[in-house]
Amino acid sequence: MYYFIVNIKSRSGKAETLWNKIKLELENKNIDYKYFISEYPGHEKLIAEELTEKIKEPFILVAVGGDGTINKVINGIKNFEYVSFATIQTGSGNDFSRGLNRKDDSIKILNDILSKKSVKKLDICKLKSLNKDYSKKFVISSGIGFDASICLHSNDSSFKTILNKSFLRKLIYIFSAIIMFTKYKPIDIKVEDSKGKISEYKKVYFCTVMNLPYEGGGAMLCPDANGFDDLVNLCIIYQDKIFPPIITMLKSIKGHHKNSKNSVLLKDKYFIIETKNKTWVHTDGEKAKYFSRLKFSVNREKLKFIA
Repeated sequence: MYYFIVNIKSRSGKAETLWNKIKLELENKNIDYKYFISEYPGHEKLIAEELTEKIKEPFILVAVGGDGTINKVINGIKNFEYVSFATIQTGSGNDFSRGLNRKDDSIKILNDILSKKSVKKLDICKLKSLNKDYSKKFVISSGIGFDASICLHSNDSSFKTILNKSFLRKLIYIFSAIIMFTKYKPIDIKVEDSKGKISEYKKVYFCTVMNLPYEGGGAMLCPDANGFDDLVNLCIIYQDKIFPPIITMLKSIKGHHKNSKNSVLLKDKYFIIETKNKTWVHTDGEKAKYFSRLKFSVNREKLKFIA
C-alpha cells in the first residue's frame, strides 16, 4: 500500500493537473494506494502525524507538492524506523529534487518509486531555539536574514501566482531578491562550532545552514552539501568595507563564491548562531519565527528515502 499526501495548490494550482496524471498512472498499473488532500496550511503535517503515529510495520509515504509540502510532512512523521519516504515535486522551487539530482518528470519519478530501485538514509537537520522551547526539522536549508526575507516575500506576493502559471516560475525568487535587497538591513552574528570556536561576522546578508546544495529555486549556496554525511553546512556572505556583496551573491547562484573574500563556507556537526536582535528564520522556504539564538544540527533519526 502506498500513501500519498497531496498539495494540489502547489505551483498555484497547477499541481492538481499533475496529480490527476499520477492517479491515472497508478490506476492503470493497478497499484493499491490511498491519498489525502491538504485542505489548509499545515494540514500536511497533521495528516502525516495521524498516518504514522501508531505504525509498527513498513509504511510507504509519498509527498506530492513543493519544498514546503515536504517540510511539513517530514515534521509530522512519527516512527521514522518504519517509514520509507518519497517525493513527487510539483512546486515552484523544487530544491529538494534538484539537490538530489532528480529530474522534473512526475511519471518517471512515480515509476522509480514503485520499483523501489534505491533506498538511502538521508540526513534530517534540526533547528532548535536556545531561548525558548521550539524546534523544527528541515531537509534542504534554514536561513537567517536576507534569504528568510526573500522567502517571506515570495510566498506572500501576488506575482508568485502569476509566474507559477508560466515558464517564468523560476524567476519568482529572483524578483523577490531584487525587491528585498532594497529594504534589507544586514545583521551582525556570532557563530560557535562544535569545538567551541566563536567567530563574529558584521553586516551579514546570507547566513544559511544547508543539508543539500540548493535553495531559493536553484541558488547553489553550499556546493559541497550532500545530505548523507551527518554534517551541516553553513554559508555566510557579508559586506566587505563599504559596498554590499552583490558580486559574491551573484556568484553564489552557480556556486562560484567559494574563494570570494566576503564569503565563508563551513561544515561541522553543529553550529550555534546568535544575532543581536531577533530576526526571521525560514526552514525549507517556510516561514518560521523570530529568533536570536539557535542551534543547527543533524537529527538522530534518518529519513529512509526512496531515491
